Amino acid sequence: MRLNRFSVVPVLICLLAFAVRVWHLPYPQFNGDEGFTYLLASLSYSDLARKIIEIGEPQPIGSFFLEKFWLDRGGSSEFNLRLLNVCFGVLAVAMMWRLFRSANLSGGAANLDEVIGSKRHLTGFTGAFAAALILTFNPFGLHHSREYRTYAMALALSLACMLALLAYAQRPHWRQALLVVGCSWAAIQAHYVSGFVLAALNIAVLIWHLLAWRDAAFAKPPPLVRWLALQAVILALTLPWLILVRGTTNTYPGTGRGQLSLGTVYFEEMALFTIGDINSPWAMASVVVGSLALVLGLVVLARKGRHGCLFALLLACGFVLPLLTVWALTWVKPIFHPRYLIVIWPMAVALMCAPLINLNLRRLTKAWTGILGLPTLGLVMLAVYSGVQYQQNLSYQYQWQALVDDLLARSADLPPQYVRIGINMPDPAFLYYYCKTVPGRDNSLTLPLDRDSRASDIEALDTFARQRVRRVLVHVAPGSWWDINNHAATLDLRSYIKVDIVQRKYDDLDVDERVFGDQLSPINAAFQNGVRLVGAEVLTDSLNTALGVELQFAANQIPISKDTKTFLHLIDPAEPTKVVAQVDLPVPSDLSKAHLYGMLLPKNLPRRQYELWFGLYDPAMPGAPRVLTTQGQDRMLIGRFVLGGS
Repeated sequence: MRLNRFSVVPVLICLLAFAVRVWHLPYPQFNGDEGFTYLLASLSYSDLARKIIEIGEPQPIGSFFLEKFWLDRGGSSEFNLRLLNVCFGVLAVAMMWRLFRSANLSGGAANLDEVIGSKRHLTGFTGAFAAALILTFNPFGLHHSREYRTYAMALALSLACMLALLAYAQRPHWRQALLVVGCSWAAIQAHYVSGFVLAALNIAVLIWHLLAWRDAAFAKPPPLVRWLALQAVILALTLPWLILVRGTTNTYPGTGRGQLSLGTVYFEEMALFTIGDINSPWAMASVVVGSLALVLGLVVLARKGRHGCLFALLLACGFVLPLLTVWALTWVKPIFHPRYLIVIWPMAVALMCAPLINLNLRRLTKAWTGILGLPTLGLVMLAVYSGVQYQQNLSYQYQWQALVDDLLARSADLPPQYVRIGINMPDPAFLYYYCKTVPGRDNSLTLPLDRDSRASDIEALDTFARQRVRRVLVHVAPGSWWDINNHAATLDLRSYIKVDIVQRKYDDLDVDERVFGDQLSPINAAFQNGVRLVGAEVLTDSLNTALGVELQFAANQIPISKDTKTFLHLIDPAEPTKVVAQVDLPVPSDLSKAHLYGMLLPKNLPRRQYELWFGLYDPAMPGAPRVLTTQGQDRMLIGRFVLGGS
């Protein structure tokens, strides 16, 4: 940007773009794609590359490497991870201003040098201001600048390719050549769809050469041989990775949408480009106004002489050709998703704001220039309004964090090695919140159970049994995107028995347990009410966060009061009257089999030897007296164990 009295305006717009993007940046909670990005970025660089090839990920490696670098340097908070694309979103706003000021088309300009960066007139100022405001506030760009994905990155780098082309055409030196190669390679690494933009710009360059050949007064295009050599370099840099992932075109199933009409593709894109919401009741009206602004923009540029025609050519090719290409490919594979074409959004915005090129702030003498700009001004106001609405409607609820809390509440009473969480095709956002909340306890997580294969489920459950897992928690989310066959709700846990169903707002959590009862230490303790304890197995682990106990009773011949309860007390022998931890449960209704008890240990428990005691009491009687053993004791010792931190 050239320094002049108007330089403060783009700076203020960039600061505004930054402010609206970081406002409550951690909200809403991570979506599934963001969680997926986090899981991949958490791998090592080599494992990340291997995993992308293995799963047929439809986005290139460069974006994930950058996201991993950002994660490693700044941490895993939502704010830091999303800040990466905030930077790219603000960069796109700045480059949009620079691109539009490149179209400062004064009739007296004789060559491209005078067109780009001309400061003799203010005719491009209003258009640049409007275009920058649209990119700042439109919810489409605002949303993708606030998520831990690759779309704002692709948006900014595709726009950079356009600017690099103009810079190289103006001065075809080695610095500009490096800029072309670097921006083009980076754009393809951000998203493969950027390749369609590069192809469109190459077609525009060929047409540019044809027009310059027919009209010597036309703006001089970049040297054709040098330009083709630069494209060969870009291809050479990109080709090795494309060869590695060549199988992705066959393995990637697509986005789930098949053949689409060109009208559908155009409507959805224009609705996002103008109002930022396909389902808005104003979507159709915004598409009509946006289309009118596009046509008027082309007309206005065509009337600005040869340089206006050149700018219209570059923008039209960058917008129309990728749109047609993606639409045509939907007839081969369902690859279309409206967010992919964010790479052509800047070109569309520039065309829609082109009518304001004729709006000279110093001399508003021609009424028709203001009339031509009315659709564009309407789009600016619509973008600002919808952007404010988007910010006001942000969700501040963390449903995944609530699920993690529920899972922990129902698993923390057992050592982690005895608990597994089974989720059929889990939403990666859940994994993000789980791993973030429970660092170091990933060994308690077995994901996913296969959403299609029953045999895989059986194999997983057999593995659980071999690992002597006592509890399996199954997240049941009927009809979810990640469990389209409703597999979790019909999962057969075989030898595990459902002991509880936790009903949540949108889904359920099943608690299934298995008691092995085959490694019990013999105990012979009889109570005066007829209850007999004949065996126990204590479950501990190195984390010392919880204690599990399997207790085997003998069948009772004497009726037991329904109010009678059992207790397990963990006692520090140094303070025998102080209970370190305890759990109280009713006497099991079926005393013929072993039962599982879990006890959560205090944090920062001093490491020493502790005693575990078992007993009975009746809370319905005054003073809740304990039931004595036949030996006259009010409790019996299970054993002594070394517990606590090192």
